[in-house]
Formats: sequence, structure tokens, C-alpha cells
Amino acid sequence: MAIRLELSADAARGPGYGVLRIQGLTEIAGPVRLWVQRNQGAETFLGLQGVWVTQKVLHELPQPVLEDGAAILRLGPALTDPIALLPPNCMVMIGIETDGPRGQGRVTIRNLLASTAAGAGVENGTRVVRHEEEPVAPPVEPLEPPEPQPVIEAQPDPSPLVADANERLAVENGSKRSPLAIILGVVGVAVGLTALAFFAGLPPFGKEAPPTPAASVPPPSTPASAPAAAEGPGPLDSREALARYIGTNPAGAEALAQAQALAAAGKLDFAMLLYQYASRQGEAAASLALGHFYDPDTWSKETSPMDRPDAETAAYWYEPAARAGNAEAQRRLGKILLGLPDAASQKDKARDWLTKAAGAGDAEAKALLDKAQ
Repeated sequence: MAIRLELSADAARGPGYGVLRIQGLTEIAGPVRLWVQRNQGAETFLGLQGVWVTQKVLHELPQPVLEDGAAILRLGPALTDPIALLPPNCMVMIGIETDGPRGQGRVTIRNLLASTAAGAGVENGTRVVRHEEEPVAPPVEPLEPPEPQPVIEAQPDPSPLVADANERLAVENGSKRSPLAIILGVVGVAVGLTALAFFAGLPPFGKEAPPTPAASVPPPSTPASAPAAAEGPGPLDSREALARYIGTNPAGAEALAQAQALAAAGKLDFAMLLYQYASRQGEAAASLALGHFYDPDTWSKETSPMDRPDAETAAYWYEPAARAGNAEAQRRLGKILLGLPDAASQKDKARDWLTKAAGAGDAEAKALLDKAQ
């Protein structure tokens, strides 16, 4: 049965995780088993630890969920990484086997990103590998802000003079003091003020206080211009930030520039993810950079996120750049093809690429071409 398959990035979990949509198989009960096959290389089936092998290997996953009439399977890095690392010109076929219906079809890949390099080791014979579904971490509930505490304003204590004045003013309505009491009160207030002036050194008992110099006010400075708004996606310092950036569907040239900046900063694993995205957008320089990560002639632990070189994978990435007319990619692809175990069957193809590179003025390609005659 022909089915339609689409493998896209899982935005909820980030690079290394994928969502496989299966159109045409809606009545699935129980777990499913799938096999993955590519159309390039001698080992075409996906085996254990992300290694491509010569014989079919079945990968068992939990029962899919149904969404909008399609069966949905969530894939982890064990299945997502090897597919994401394939060059853009490589086609992938996936077969689905259940206790009931079965089907297979070509996979449409959309913005798929790998997380780490695939493991090593070859498994021969038909195997069934069980993959447990990795749960999605629940979103963190935001904390509610604490309730504001009431602000109690402090009331200043009235000074003795104000308290005395208030006491004198708080008289009963219609009451009058005697003239003698009024005179004695006036005299008492005058004596109190005179004593206060004496002890405080105020005129006429003391010297006049020198005038307080006016505080120097600095001249108004020219306001600094506001800093320019930061350009670009911000720091790509986590896989989550990288996934958010790729989720904006940046242009290939922009993603390429970001990948080159990450590589220069030593963040090679992040750079590789962006190079993959840019390569799928048709950027030949990105495909060339990915080839360098695998090429035995350019690989090193300091300049590549891979743990070892892989000439065949380097050739996969060089080919899109070679087809785009990149002379270095043409020369490196031709050289790798000449060194493969089945070089005899690849010799004509190797000569074609070296001829194109030599025609573009690549002296090393011309020397390799003369040697291959």
C-alpha cells in the first residue's frame, strides 16, 4: 500500500527530534515497526546506533496518535540524526509494518536538524530495535507575583511649639480668656523666643550666618544617542535558541553567515546544524563546509564536531556544492571517489568532477586528473 510520509522538525523538543506524519494508515492498533532506506551508498538500510547497513532492520515504536486524519509518530535522535545528516540530494524511503495494514513511501523532509553524530558499529541480519517514546517535558507554570504589601506612611510627631500652638487654639466655642491671662501668655512666648535666639546664636545675640553658597550645577551634558537595536537573532547559545531561530525560516545566506560565526567561535556542533539548514536552502558554501567536517584531508578534532572522518559522507556533502559549480568541492569529490574501495566503478565520475575543477583553474585538480589517466 502506498502511503504519504512527511518528516519534520519537532519544535517542542528541538534539534535531534522529529515528527513523522503518516497519511493513508489511520487504523493502527498497537506498536508499529518501520524500516528506513536511502538511495545512496553501499549500505542503504538504517541499523543500530545510526549506522547504515546492508540488510533491513526494523525499528519498533509505540502506537501512534491520530491527528487530523494522520498517524503521528515522534522520533528521537536514534532515528532523526542519521536522516538529518544525509545530503539534500539523497532520497529516503520508509516502510511501515503493523499487525494489520502495511505500507511504504518516499519521505518528504522539512527543516530536519540533527543533534549529535551517529554512533559506530555494523549490525548484520534482520533486527528489531525497540524505541521508547521520549516524553515531552511539561511547560513550566509561571510564578504568580507576590501581592504588594500596603505602604504605611509615617506621621511626623508635632514639634513642642506646634503642639503648644494647637493647644492654645483648641478652645471651646464662645470661651474667652481674661486680659491678664492673655498678657501673661504673650510675655511668656516672648521670653521663650528670646531664650531660643540666645542659645542658638541668632541675631542680635550672635553673628549672622554666612550665606550658603549656591550648589554648582554642572552644565547639561549632551544626551548620548540611544544604542542601535541589536541586529540578528540574538545569541545562539543553546539548542532551544537555535531551534527558535530556524523556526523563523531565515534566508539561506543569513543562516550561512550565522553558521560561519558559530564555527569561528568554536561552537562546531551548533554550526553544523545551521550549515545543514543552509545547505538545504541551496547554499553551496554550507555543503562545502559540511564536507570539510568529514573529509579525511580536512578533518581534525579541533575543526570538526565529528569524532572521526568519513570519506563517503564527505562525498555526499561535496556533491551538492560540486553541482553548484564550486571548484574546490568538485576537486575534493573527485579525489574521494578515486580513493573509495569501489574506485573502479567510480573512476569515470571522478574524472568528470576533476575535469570540471581543472577547467575552473584548480591546479591540484589538474595534477590529480593527470595521475588518474
